[in-house]
Amino acid sequence: DGTIQVRCFSCDFGGDALSLVAVARGLDPRADFLAVLSEATRLVGCTSGLPSRSSYAPLPPPEFPAADEVADLWETAVAIETDPEATAYLCERAIDPGAIDLYQLARVLPPGTSAPSWARCRGKPWPVSHRLVLPVVDHNGVVRSLRAWRIDGAVDGTPKRVAPASKALAGLVLACPVARQMLATGQAPSWASAAAPLDVVIAEGEPDFLTWATRVNDSCEAPPAILGVVAGAWGDALADRIPDGSRVVIRTHQDTSGNRYAAEIKASFAGRSVVLFDLKRGNHGENAA
Repeated sequence: DGTIQVRCFSCDFGGDALSLVAVARGLDPRADFLAVLSEATRLVGCTSGLPSRSSYAPLPPPEFPAADEVADLWETAVAIETDPEATAYLCERAIDPGAIDLYQLARVLPPGTSAPSWARCRGKPWPVSHRLVLPVVDHNGVVRSLRAWRIDGAVDGTPKRVAPASKALAGLVLACPVARQMLATGQAPSWASAAAPLDVVIAEGEPDFLTWATRVNDSCEAPPAILGVVAGAWGDALADRIPDGSRVVIRTHQDTSGNRYAAEIKASFAGRSVVLFDLKRGNHGENAA
């Protein structure tokens, strides 16, 4: 039909070229259309027939959602096991809803919940489009934002998992309770030692993060710290909060993006006294130093 269409066979994202620009820049293709159009023309270097970029108000630097709005939306959400749809969806994927509730890894938004303007996807509020929400933390272990997951099984091309519209993503990761404690203190838990070092597992995306985090038995005497990364999340500030002596296990996917994440993670530990395990890419017990 004369348009450029985009389809990702990994995350099921679909849409036109402007939709791709919007997602890549954390914008809403409808509410932020002028900003999307301006960014698209900048990327391709073509402004013929379009208003100059200077005619648009400059975009403010991305920021995290307001802390009180994040807290209010999280408190409005309910336990997974109280919602049959969310429970069935996760059980089909062999992810234990009870463990999610126990460790406060995610909650579900009841239909009809009032949501802030940033909690939307393609014009629909998350309680309609993406009801499963997961907290993401900064390098100090502080919850700064939420990510949302679609559980309705729709096949309309809507992304399965999204971040807040027009808000920053860099430096925010999913984290289990042990990982939050590690980030908050920058130290290994009291039970860690040279004989039993802290294991830090870095998984890619929400499904893998929940799979790893829910498989840790609450009676485990030396539980690992589980982190989940998405595009643009990892950085040196996060690596700096992982204590020396730790064993870092990289479990990103064996594809272009997963390989890039793995390379970024390894580079961030250069010169550090940690042992890196990248089992999917054949690197067993490399010392970062």
